[in-house]
Order: sequence, then C-alpha cells, then structure tokens
Amino acid sequence: REQLREKIMQLNARVNQLLSDKAQLQQERIMSEEERLKVSKVLVDLQIENTSLLEAATDKEFQLENKLLQQENDVMELEMAAQSKQKRIDQLEKERRADLQLIQDLKNELSAVRNNYTSVLSDLDGEKAR
Repeated sequence: REQLREKIMQLNARVNQLLSDKAQLQQERIMSEEERLKVSKVLVDLQIENTSLLEAATDKEFQLENKLLQQENDVMELEMAAQSKQKRIDQLEKERRADLQLIQDLKNELSAVRNNYTSVLSDLDGEKAR
C-alpha cells in the first residue's frame, strides 16, 4: 500500500509538473504570438509608410515632369517668336537696303538732272550771247 501511495504521489507530482510546464509553455506561446503580432504591426506600418512615400514620390515626379514639359513648351514658343521676329528684322533690313538704293538712285538721277539743267542753261546762255 505504501508503495502505491508513493507511486500516486509521484504521479501527482509528475502531473503537477507537466501541468506547470504546459502552463509555462502556453504563456511563452502567448508571449511569442504577442511579439509576432507586434512585429507584424510594425511591418504593416512600415509598408503603409513606404506606400505613402512612393505615392508622394510618384506625385512629385509627375509634377516635375509636367513642369519640365511646360518649360520646354515655353522655350519652343519663345524660339518660334524669336524666329518670327528675326524674319521680320531680315525683311525690314532688306526693305531698308532697297530704300537706301532707291535714295542713292534718286540722288544720282537728281545730280544728272542738275548737270543736264546746267548744261542746258549754259547752252541757252551761249545761244543768247550770239
């Protein structure tokens, strides 16, 4: 009987030890799950932040590309305006040269008319003197 009692006590001690070990393992598992959840939350938060940063970077890149395209368009418009103005300058310069040539031709013609008039007057004076 005594052996049986001792055996029951050993079994009870073993059961109590196993229950204690089980409780400790469950507590460790709970702590491990809590830690895993914390890590998962941090990971999700980082992914959300990363997504926000990517969206902000994409938006900024889009804005910069639009700004660049607008500036390239402005440059092209300015270049076209400059070409148009240069054509007008070239045309006006051509007209100025033509006007200067006309003035020179008119001066030459006036000089020839004066010389002719002087010659005619001289001839007239010569005829009158005779």
